[in-house]
Amino acid sequence: MIVSPLEFEWQPHVSIYASAGFLAAVSDEFGWLGGRDGRGELRFILPYTIVRQHGVRMVRFRVETILTQPGAAEDCEEQAFLTACLGWFKSRGADVVIPASTNTLFRTYPEGARAVPYGSYVLGLTQPLEQLWSGVHSKHRNVIRSAERKACAWFPAWSTPQLLMNSSRIPFAARPCPSWTRRPSIA
Repeated sequence: MIVSPLEFEWQPHVSIYASAGFLAAVSDEFGWLGGRDGRGELRFILPYTIVRQHGVRMVRFRVETILTQPGAAEDCEEQAFLTACLGWFKSRGADVVIPASTNTLFRTYPEGARAVPYGSYVLGLTQPLEQLWSGVHSKHRNVIRSAERKACAWFPAWSTPQLLMNSSRIPFAARPCPSWTRRPSIA
């Protein structure tokens, strides 16, 4: 896999985080690396920014690898591309690769890197309560129990203040809660 910088013309089917406008807004030093196969065909594109702090040059990938031929690439090819990208950055003085933002999930990882599970978990709520609690970290269990002792209410993301005010089971205004559990007031 041959890796080299390239000019990239953003297109609507590609993430906005790969556009020159976005990359320039978050860093003065940015670009795109292209990966070409043995026939010279462009297979992969990887947008990046360089963040400098305290003399350390940190590479941050703002989006996952862009496939130029979706469905045609195999993980081993993409892994070879990412490994070559790290070599390219290292040869140009980069000190470290920092985690990408949460909108960036790679399909594979460079050789020698560690993969860390990421994502949401699905819990079957038909399990006994004790089994569900055993899956919650002890620190989080303590925070939940402390909130229960203080008679704090918790709110699902979809709930509305009007729904809560109409509920006779939750006296909204009468429950003192720590500031970090309060919802912002809606004027």
